[in-house]
Amino acid sequence: MGIEITSTRETMNKYVTQLLEVIQKKTGCDTSSAVRWLAEQAGVSERTAWNWKQQEKLRKATEKNLGRIAEELKK
Repeated sequence: MGIEITSTRETMNKYVTQLLEVIQKKTGCDTSSAVRWLAEQAGVSERTAWNWKQQEKLRKATEKNLGRIAEELKK
């Protein structure tokens, strides 16, 4: 049982990803439109909103790969 420590930025990126998924489901729009809408609502550039989304994807991929590597090392 470990303690997971996440930064404010990581938490925000996770919530942004979840919010984008909800926007897409509710409106039926594509990812680009959801990011554009979120950027307008947050008062940031679309590039910043895309960065939030990409950071969460990178975090998930890193966690997955680190888990796989740890399992390999246990063998």
